[in-house]
Order: sequence, then structure tokens, then C-alpha cells
Amino acid sequence: REAREAAAHELRSKRAADLTAARESVRRALELSPDHPAALRLAYQLRPPDLSREDLRGMLEKLVAVSPDDPELIYDLGCHLCGEGRYTEAEALARKLDALDPALAQKVRQLMPAAPAEPIRP
Repeated sequence: REAREAAAHELRSKRAADLTAARESVRRALELSPDHPAALRLAYQLRPPDLSREDLRGMLEKLVAVSPDDPELIYDLGCHLCGEGRYTEAEALARKLDALDPALAQKVRQLMPAAPAEPIRP
């Protein structure tokens, strides 16, 4: 059992070191070409779990700016905006998704609160 735990610990340590090295490589690539779509996408995929909501939104906005027709990125940004309560901006992205991937547009809209009902007048 101890050998198995030691092997699992070693594997986790190696994965953490590999992830750190990958993040550093992406950071250097972005220094050379800050708007490179592939490097930005890798930075997004390798983002640290403690990245602030504001930094994540900025990263997604930049990704959508350099890849404006990528439905997955637009969807991710729309979901993020819904999580921040920025429904007007998320709806604008859902309208763009209507043309690219209607199913993703619907998923973004499902995260929005229902419109309030009209008051009943006597």
C-alpha cells in the first residue's frame, strides 16, 4: 500500500511540474506574440484554478476578439458573463451564437433569469 501511495504521489508531483513547465512555455510564447490565437487558447486551457473572475473574463474577451467565430469560446464567455450577472452582454453573445451554433446559444440563455411577468392590471 505504501508503495502504491508513493507512486501516486510521485505521479501527482510530475504532473504538477509538467503543468508548471507548460504554463511557463505559454507565458513566453505570449511575450513574443501577445495576440497569437493558439497561445491564448493554451493559456486559457492551462489557466490556474485560482485565476480571478476579472482576469478570466479578460482572457475570454481577448480570445473572442482574436477568434470571433469560435462558438466554443463565445459560449464560454457568455456563460462567464451570466455568472457575473451581465445578462445584456451575454444575450448579445447568444445572438451571435444563433448563427454559429444555435444549441450553444440556447445553453447560454438557459443561464439567464426568466423575464419578469407583466403585472396583472385590474
